[in-house]
Amino acid sequence: MRNIIKENLIKLGYKFYSDTDTEVIAKLIEDMFEKDLITTISKVTQKLVWAYALAIIDTQNPDVLVWTKFGSPMILWIWDKSCFLSSCAKMVNDAKPKIAINIYSLFIFINFEFE
Repeated sequence: MRNIIKENLIKLGYKFYSDTDTEVIAKLIEDMFEKDLITTISKVTQKLVWAYALAIIDTQNPDVLVWTKFGSPMILWIWDKSCFLSSCAKMVNDAKPKIAINIYSLFIFINFEFE
């Protein structure tokens, strides 16, 4: 499915500089972008049938961070007024609390407040 999406994007004029899922997803987000990032990500993730873990900052609204995952590990650590999002649980052992995010999840983080 990733190759079909990539081939369709190439037909639309997109150029690829790597052979990564990440680049395919980034171009798909660009191609499918509508009025806002949250709506776009909701539609993009419906097309993804492979494992992914994404954290995306909205360049038009830099206070908005959207993260989503399917299958791939993703763990959120929150402490003080900071957060750390990782696909590797060993990255931050001292930070508490940590939240293991479910198999499929979509989170919106605005100005360090959960939505």
